[in-house]
Amino acid sequence: MTIKSFAKRSVKLLTVMLISFIALILFTIVFTLLQSHYPNSSLHIHQFFKNHTIEFMIFRWILIASITFLWPQIVSWIGRKKELNKQYITRLLQERWRIAGWLIVLEIVLGTSLIQRSYQTLNRLFS
Repeated sequence: MTIKSFAKRSVKLLTVMLISFIALILFTIVFTLLQSHYPNSSLHIHQFFKNHTIEFMIFRWILIASITFLWPQIVSWIGRKKELNKQYITRLLQERWRIAGWLIVLEIVLGTSLIQRSYQTLNRLFS
């Protein structure tokens, strides 16, 4: 990698980070203003997510299945775009089921609130 290409990548990365930071600040400002103007809005949002738990779970499972089955196309597209070597692309293709497994574990543990429910059960048992 030449110094010129390294500088271009660094500028791109810095630009993306700066835009992300500005977007985060704007989101925080908007959320704070909305929260001060509509103090009960967080209760409505919480209730909305609680009422649509099944739909969000189905969406996450479809997303996991899509990533798993489209993995070869995703890897080849990124490989062409970033000009990755064949060995790296082959290794990424081999990692498909490991990534799918970790996504499923994360969904089971976090998506179903397994940690919270386990804590509540243990708390009831030992109280």
